[in-house]
Amino acid sequence: MTSPAVWPAKPQYASAVRRPGEVFADPRLSHCEILFGATGMPLASTGRNAIVFAARTRQDERVAIRCMSREPASGGERYRALTAHRHAQPVEHGTPLVEAEWIEHGIRLSGQWWPLVLMPWIEGKLLDEAVSDLCGDRAALHHLIGNWRVAMGQLTSSRICHGDLQHGNIIVGDDLRVVLVDLDAVWVPFAAHLAPGEFGHRNYQHPHRDIGHWGPGADAFPALVILLSLRAVAADPSLWADRPDGEHLLFTRDDLLAPGRTKIWKGLARSPDTAVRRLAERLTDLCAGPPDAAPPLEDVLRACAAGGPPHPAYAAS
Repeated sequence: MTSPAVWPAKPQYASAVRRPGEVFADPRLSHCEILFGATGMPLASTGRNAIVFAARTRQDERVAIRCMSREPASGGERYRALTAHRHAQPVEHGTPLVEAEWIEHGIRLSGQWWPLVLMPWIEGKLLDEAVSDLCGDRAALHHLIGNWRVAMGQLTSSRICHGDLQHGNIIVGDDLRVVLVDLDAVWVPFAAHLAPGEFGHRNYQHPHRDIGHWGPGADAFPALVILLSLRAVAADPSLWADRPDGEHLLFTRDDLLAPGRTKIWKGLARSPDTAVRRLAERLTDLCAGPPDAAPPLEDVLRACAAGGPPHPAYAAS
């Protein structure tokens, strides 16, 4: 699809979806029921580059309709490559990625067709919201950490890179399993020729990552940032209470640019958990090194003797 430079704004989509029979071509959506909240507005989740609406199909399936406010790089080709990869290399225990379908003629606004992504609706909370709820419950946070390790292991074994691991793209269910959404930056071997559309969230990526650092190892650094943040909060809940407001867990880009020298690094150096102190030292080294030097998460944990097996209930399911 060749698209104009200006894509519809989120309020335009919110107005259009009120008329599913008029704006959707796919019969699953043209006959769907858009779900509304108490304010009378469509239930929606807004991200940096898209708005996601909740709907119920005629088969009583709850789905998520993701409408984009800017063009994702090689969007349709990337999603089709992911589907082809999944079919070519099925994984015994699946992957943590949400199932997602790119629909080229997705929604019609002002005489123009725009693509959308159709997904099952995932019940749960974004990672930062889940951590706020679990803060002070060490056992639950360690359960979540175990599930995070399993999810990252599944990505590694299935040769998939999400490309933008961050709190807003991670949904935590009531059982503390994680599902990864927003697949606009995903890498699989079938998509190796496609340029990434984004570098990932600045508070999670290596501070010197650029367009040249993309591929099967690109998730390793943010995966460690997230695991270390979770483990540090489990050991010392005051770290969560003291964090400044913003789009991050414990680390900001300024912290990653000054490894070992900002307030959060000093707090981690005093952690009662030996593993947190060792992992923080390792992340300090990685921040100062090249963007592609981070090894897989389990290799880091083994080197720091910070592990224990993944949570068995999730690993075997």
